[in-house]
Amino acid sequence: MWLIWKGFGILTVFFAFASMIGVQLIVDNVLGTGYWKNNAWPLSLSLIISGLICWFLGRYLNSRPGKIVIDKETGEGFELRKTHSFFFIPLQYWGVIYSILAIIAFIWKIKEIKSSLLSLIV
Repeated sequence: MWLIWKGFGILTVFFAFASMIGVQLIVDNVLGTGYWKNNAWPLSLSLIISGLICWFLGRYLNSRPGKIVIDKETGEGFELRKTHSFFFIPLQYWGVIYSILAIIAFIWKIKEIKSSLLSLIV
């Protein structure tokens, strides 16, 4: 699989994995081994955390002013800015994507837990 990014856009992957590992370690140590696996909210929480980091860092990095460059031949100026994106999506919008994924993961996990409980009862 190819990963396409500009600037610090690759950090979206790092933030997602780091927050998942961090939340899993904390939740399993505090609430007991296997809690992450058996409950819906820890994965959603980790996605929301990575989403917030991407949102605020992306807004900061992508709103910084660029350099004004003047073409010697035409005398026209234009701005050169560094952009930070992952798969052509600006870093701050990954915050929205991770939030939507958090909702989907929560609903999916709730359904999975309900079906496993029903199979134990029946």
